[in-house]
Amino acid sequence: MPSYLLQDLVRVRELREDRASKALTKAQRVVEAAKQKLHQKLKELEEYREWRIQEEDRLIQSIMLKKVKLGEITDLRLEIAALREKELEHFDAVKKAEGELDRALEALELARKAHIRAIQELEKLLEHREAWQDEMKREAERLEELELEDFSMAPLAKRLSQA
Repeated sequence: MPSYLLQDLVRVRELREDRASKALTKAQRVVEAAKQKLHQKLKELEEYREWRIQEEDRLIQSIMLKKVKLGEITDLRLEIAALREKELEHFDAVKKAEGELDRALEALELARKAHIRAIQELEKLLEHREAWQDEMKREAERLEELELEDFSMAPLAKRLSQA
C-alpha cells in the first residue's frame, strides 16, 4: 500500500498538539501558583491587620494615664500612620496577586482553546488518513478480484477456443 501523502502534515499536527498540551499544563501550573500566592498575600494581610490593631492598642496604652509631651503624641500618631501605611502595602500586594491570577486564568483559557483547536485539526487529518487507508484497502481488494477473474477466465477462454 502506498504511503499516506499527508503523513508529514500529520507529524506537524501531532507536534502542534503536543506543544499545545504542554502549554496548557504550564498555564495550569501558573494558575495554581497564582492562587497560592494570592492565598498567601491574603493571609499576610489578615495577620498584619490583627497585629497592627494590637500594636496600636499597645502604643496607645503605653501613653495612657501618663504625662506626655505634645511631641510624643505626634510621634505616636506618626507611628500609627506608618503601621496603617504598611497595611495598605499589604492590601496592594493582595490586589497585585489578584491581577496576576486574573491574567493567569485568561492565559489558561487561551491555552485551553489552542489545545482544543490543535486536537480538532489533528483528529480531522487522522480521520482523513483513515478514510484514505480504507479507500486504498478497497482498491487493493478490487485489483485482487480482477486478477483472480483474469486468472480464472484464462482456462475458460482456452477451453472455449478449443471447442
